[in-house]
Amino acid sequence: MNNQQLKAHNQKRMMHDTRPLTFDNHIAVSLQKAMDKEDVFNVATVALPTSLVGKCTQNVFDQEDDAKVLELVTSDAATDSWYAGMKHFNFETGESRAPNDTDMNNQFLAFSRMMWRKSTKVGFGIRGSYVMAWYCNEPMKTQTQTAADYKLYKANVGKLCLVDGYNQCYNDKAIEAHNAAREKHEGYSPLVFDKDIATAIQAQLDSPSFVGTISQAQKGKYANCGENVYVLTDLTKLSDVLLTNMASNFWYKGINQYDFATNQPKTGINEAQLDQANSFQQMVWRGTKRVGFGVFDKYVVAWYCEDKGELSNAIESKANVGRICYKHGYNQCYNDLSLVHVNKMRKNHKAKPLTFDEDAARAIQHELNRADFDGSMPDSESRPIGFTGCGQSVFYQSDYSQRHEVSTTNMATEAWYKGITSYNFDTNQPKTGNGEYIKEDG
Repeated sequence: MNNQQLKAHNQKRMMHDTRPLTFDNHIAVSLQKAMDKEDVFNVATVALPTSLVGKCTQNVFDQEDDAKVLELVTSDAATDSWYAGMKHFNFETGESRAPNDTDMNNQFLAFSRMMWRKSTKVGFGIRGSYVMAWYCNEPMKTQTQTAADYKLYKANVGKLCLVDGYNQCYNDKAIEAHNAAREKHEGYSPLVFDKDIATAIQAQLDSPSFVGTISQAQKGKYANCGENVYVLTDLTKLSDVLLTNMASNFWYKGINQYDFATNQPKTGINEAQLDQANSFQQMVWRGTKRVGFGVFDKYVVAWYCEDKGELSNAIESKANVGRICYKHGYNQCYNDLSLVHVNKMRKNHKAKPLTFDEDAARAIQHELNRADFDGSMPDSESRPIGFTGCGQSVFYQSDYSQRHEVSTTNMATEAWYKGITSYNFDTNQPKTGNGEYIKEDG
């Protein structure tokens, strides 16, 4: 019975981008003992042992249909009943949809306990028509309906990922991983998620006829799109295929098999390494615009559309696989781009060209990469030795949709140069207005 309920629970949790629970024998034994303690069963008397107090919470199911009591050991009735409380859960706010209805609110709470992300261990017990579950480690402890509680519910109960025929959660994380990888390369452009592509892939993966590959004919109108396929070999990590970027990370590691000097996979590598190098090319290919992902069991499939490119053509590869920009602790591509642009503007003012300082770039990038970076750079006295006397300009792009243009264009330097409109060349000072300096765009 424990195996049956555990499997059912984890199938539901995976649908919400939530890690599976692990069975704990101590919890299960303790629960069963508590249920068997009294001659006449009373759910109200079932108590946690001292070792589990404060560490576990529980769900209770009573099979009121006598004809189905004997099926409890092999059925998912308890899990399905608790999961049904999802209809009372508002995923946008974390609130119960029926806080004043006792029965509906209890279903809301049962669903929340079952799906709670921080719960990691579980054990089940059964007696007569009752099935109980104890969820432990960091379980849901609150049962009240305050604003603080709703924040906890929202943070710990994941939304349903399977919508409109594809896994939205997986596609969201895979798109993010792909664009983070593409951003490391010169001249990158972010991929855009295509719902129709993802739906088409998932339909093939979910088909009873799927045996590990999707033919060109089965791809239909997406036959001309590029494709990456990941197949997990270590089945003990099956949940990681769905819940992490294992596939995207594997494809990107193909960079180790790619020769940027020839714009082709390295020579002398084996077939598996060649496939991985091609996967890397496909993943970062500049010409690709749209992408969608499908995931099933040990398989992940991605289709890259709008100019998949000819990977084996070195000329096309040179134009579409940009050099890696992040080396030695800073973005070389961006520094090269900005330096040329800044010096072009300085030339218009008969100022000597600037020279690139690798240590300065590295020091700046170090600050930007800090986990606690909040948009504020250190003042001059707090900078590393050698940079305390340096001037500084900071640019912030508030429109997140233009984020990729910050690192691939001269958006920042152009914004700073617009400050010329606020500069008085007669006084060699910023222009004044109402007794104050006018400061625009840095």
